[in-house]
Amino acid sequence: MFKIKLSVIVVNFNTGDFLESCLESLEDALKGISSEVFVVDNASSDESFKRVQEKFKFNFLPQVENLGFGKEGGNELMTTTFLFQCSFIS
Repeated sequence: MFKIKLSVIVVNFNTGDFLESCLESLEDALKGISSEVFVVDNASSDESFKRVQEKFKFNFLPQVENLGFGKEGGNELMTTTFLFQCSFIS
């Protein structure tokens, strides 16, 4: 049987409750799937990143400035370990 191996990268910038909802959905959807989730925050000022860090057990990568999805998403793809990679723009 083929096992799915998935790396998910969520890039956040001041998304408020949307980020929490997104991560809740990911948590449910990834049950039973070999996966890793990276949540990259582009220096949000709305506390969204801090709230989800306390609630979820994903890989959290805070940035000191907003470099945008292209740079952050691309950088994090280099650190993933699984075969398939999927990025969600939040």
